[in-house]
Amino acid sequence: MSQITINIDIENSGGVTSTLKKVVAFEADVEPGRESVLLDQMIFDLRAELLTGTHWASLPPAPQFAQISNQTISPMQPMDMINAWNAEGIWQEIQNSYLQVAHSLARARAYKDVEPRGVSIQEAYYCHSQKMSALNLGVFFLVKIQDLVVRLLFESFGSEMIKVDQSDPDWPKQLTLDNAKKGLKRLCRLSLDQRSSDELAAILKMLEAPVNAASQVIVVRYRNCLAHRVMPSVDYAELAPVLQDRAGTPVCDAIGNLIGTSWELCIRPLAPPDYTFDELYGAIVEYLGYVISMLNQLKQMPRFD
Repeated sequence: MSQITINIDIENSGGVTSTLKKVVAFEADVEPGRESVLLDQMIFDLRAELLTGTHWASLPPAPQFAQISNQTISPMQPMDMINAWNAEGIWQEIQNSYLQVAHSLARARAYKDVEPRGVSIQEAYYCHSQKMSALNLGVFFLVKIQDLVVRLLFESFGSEMIKVDQSDPDWPKQLTLDNAKKGLKRLCRLSLDQRSSDELAAILKMLEAPVNAASQVIVVRYRNCLAHRVMPSVDYAELAPVLQDRAGTPVCDAIGNLIGTSWELCIRPLAPPDYTFDELYGAIVEYLGYVISMLNQLKQMPRFD
């Protein structure tokens, strides 16, 4: 049994000092030479934690999407009530996801701030890994918010918007943004009420808001790599896997006839990293602002108010 005793003295600007003590006991022994590594990591975590709140405050603000709806419902059938109740539940999940995005992005920015500069990746790896884990989690939840908007529309309009077989356990896979747009356009064509048509057209326009972000291409490309492809390198090109060119370069004779193919092989990255953290973070934060703008507009509609 080993233990680490931690004493912290906090002196605020007003001269007030607080003293805290914690004892951490564990089964294994600390390997000789690892003591300084543990201390460095604790200091990195402490400094990052102190900065996280500041960075959260600088992100695009979002209202309380999970507030109870003010709309009055006059149900004609049971599904009218279910649609309204489920829509409120999805707003709650959107709120939860936004909080996860904001916390993750602020934490990523904080670890970037405390990450050592001008050192090898081995020395910076702890902060870099914490930074990228938080950033990637934020990207996943940011994309999830847009998926939840489709679910919100489905729960609000019911199966009239997207026809699904709910006896199939994988039916939520049909709730894609493309299917939602097609369904809304179809409902708009079939509508005999001008007010309903205007509402549907307004929702379609709101769904396009994130596409207008200049950063949309970067965010979508990064998210696709994160979920389905080889991870792009961020800040450190040496962390990217080196994949050889499969197509090769055609080799032709003097008169232009193809006589073979050559491949140039490399064993280490030849280019800078695919992204810098600052570039990627700035793009994600800008895109988040457009997503929040879309959510604000939806929330202000009588259907969702």
